[in-house]
Amino acid sequence: MGRPFWDCYWWDVDQATKDRLKHAVATAANGERVRYDAEIRVVGNQRLWIDFQIAPVFNAAGEVTELIPSGVDISERKLAEEHRELLIRELSHRVKNTLATIQSIAGQSARAADTMDDFRASFSARLRAIAASHDLLVEFDHDVVPVEALVRGQVLQYAASEEQLSVEGKQIDLPGDVAHALGLVLHELATNAAKYGALSSESGIVRVSWTVEVDRATPRLFLEWRERGGPKVEPPTRRGFGSRLIERSLATSGDNAVMQYDPQGLSCDIVMDLE
Repeated sequence: MGRPFWDCYWWDVDQATKDRLKHAVATAANGERVRYDAEIRVVGNQRLWIDFQIAPVFNAAGEVTELIPSGVDISERKLAEEHRELLIRELSHRVKNTLATIQSIAGQSARAADTMDDFRASFSARLRAIAASHDLLVEFDHDVVPVEALVRGQVLQYAASEEQLSVEGKQIDLPGDVAHALGLVLHELATNAAKYGALSSESGIVRVSWTVEVDRATPRLFLEWRERGGPKVEPPTRRGFGSRLIERSLATSGDNAVMQYDPQGLSCDIVMDLE
């Protein structure tokens, strides 16, 4: 008894919160209903959001005789709002990255194509590869994509049967940006294999394996692509658009891809930071 309302909390309140409450009490005492969202700290250092209200009570003369405070726990709603905002920011980030990638692909495809039909075919195929990566992000809750699902999704569309693809590696979830970049790389490798490599022959096979190792506190993906059973491989006389796109997709510091043109089949060793 005898203590101000703002000194009677059973939770810890900072000075800014007390000042806001003082102003709310003064406002309600002048006859206005007050309502705002307040964050409080309760037992166990848990944070809660409260829909807080102060309602004035009037007598017959229109004077404020009493203030009635009330509060409703809206913590779940606040968490949902924060999650929505996070998704919006993530979507904005990915849209910007995707548009930049599409712009680059369009320019490079146009320069590499001899005819409009060639451009349309190559550009459309690469757009489908991007769409496939985004479909996986949606399927697996926007945040991560299992590496095996990404490999199978990008490669099997160019294989005559599932037997032409062999995968080996532990279950690893890739962050969205990593999955997007790796999806483009796998698409280029699969397209090349379908045209000139192992997937152009019924007896050909592509083996993809991966591991994750920690280097200087940063987890890194090591993925190996191996083709066997296809036509004899010869080193290219010039660097094609596919090779340039792979390099651009892995332009982040620490990411790289090394291709080896073994006569028995193309090999590609990919390293990507997972953070």
